[in-house]
Amino acid sequence: MTVRAAYQDREGALGGPPWATVAPPPLSGPPPEPETGAGVAVLGVIGGLLIVVALLGIASDGLPALGSAYETGQAFGKLLFPLLVIGAALLRHGVVRARYNDRLAVHRAQTALWKGRQAVWEAARLCRRCRVAYFPAGVLRADFPASPPIPLEQFAVMVVTMAERAYGSAPLLAGGPPAALV
Repeated sequence: MTVRAAYQDREGALGGPPWATVAPPPLSGPPPEPETGAGVAVLGVIGGLLIVVALLGIASDGLPALGSAYETGQAFGKLLFPLLVIGAALLRHGVVRARYNDRLAVHRAQTALWKGRQAVWEAARLCRRCRVAYFPAGVLRADFPASPPIPLEQFAVMVVTMAERAYGSAPLLAGGPPAALV
């Protein structure tokens, strides 16, 4: 019988092992939630308000003659702090976005590893009489030999091990399991 059939047979009507012993590999979890970046919004609003106040101050003093660097710096120096606040908001946004992208990449890698393990779990067969699991020749890959009988107590570890042997430790990112397993 297939592992899936044994797992779905919660009452034991098919004569398989207890369903919990052949449970599928655990899911990798939901994707990470993007951070709201409340600090970014607060810094942006404060910076924007400070720019408005600085521009109103410059307009009330009148525009200086732009001939002297000192007068230009004195007139537009009021914009320096607000621009630094806006720059801090942009920097914070970059940090928040980079953290989210890192967590998303980890989640995608874990999901890809789970797909490989799930494909191995789906390919496993059970001998009801012997109460062991096994992988027939060629079921994981065309060149992959049959496995020896696996005691059900070691089944979960063997799913992980067989996934690494069949597909390598690199995650199956794009296509998932080979077409023969789908």
